[in-house]
Amino acid sequence: MNQHEIQEQRFSHQFKEAVADAISSLNDKTVSTLTVVEVKVSRGKSDATVYLDGADFTKEEKEQRVARLKKASGYIAKHALATLGKFRAPNLKFVMDDSTEALSKMDELFKRIENERRNKKQD
Repeated sequence: MNQHEIQEQRFSHQFKEAVADAISSLNDKTVSTLTVVEVKVSRGKSDATVYLDGADFTKEEKEQRVARLKKASGYIAKHALATLGKFRAPNLKFVMDDSTEALSKMDELFKRIENERRNKKQD
């Protein structure tokens, strides 16, 4: 990994923390409690995709939360910039990430398989 890639990863991590802090400071409880899973910043730092944990929400709830975050994106970007001491923020795109939901479903499936194997051994 070269120096430029390290700097990009460092900025992405710092920006993730700053965005998470900005979201948690919002007065809207429906979005302020969301968990930022990951932030991917483009190479030129002009765009950033913010992935949020959407495992516990219906499709409509996810859409509503993304719409509310989109409306607050200016505040979120300014807050993140102030935290990082930067002058220009990437354009923010918010996405509900369902990977944690998929992982929990896989865990449940593995537990069920293990329980079935134990039951067969006992018979």
